[in-house]
Amino acid sequence: MAESTKVLAQWDKGRDRVVVSLREYNGRRGLDVREQYEKDGEWLPTKKGMWMDAQQAELLGEALEKHKDEIVAFLNAAQTEGK
Repeated sequence: MAESTKVLAQWDKGRDRVVVSLREYNGRRGLDVREQYEKDGEWLPTKKGMWMDAQQAELLGEALEKHKDEIVAFLNAAQTEGK
């Protein structure tokens, strides 16, 4: 079975980066949130991450949507307190 990846988002985290992707691996489909590191010009996955099946990804999406305003306010307050 062919493996496939569709990157949804990515951002730098120090020398590494975090990648959020839809992946098919070994016949399983899931949402993968994983740190990657660069070696010889190629980005490689680490063990630091989380794989979610459809049900888990749906629960996470619902929680993020439901609590979006609270999350943003909390994180913005932390940035203000740190200054």
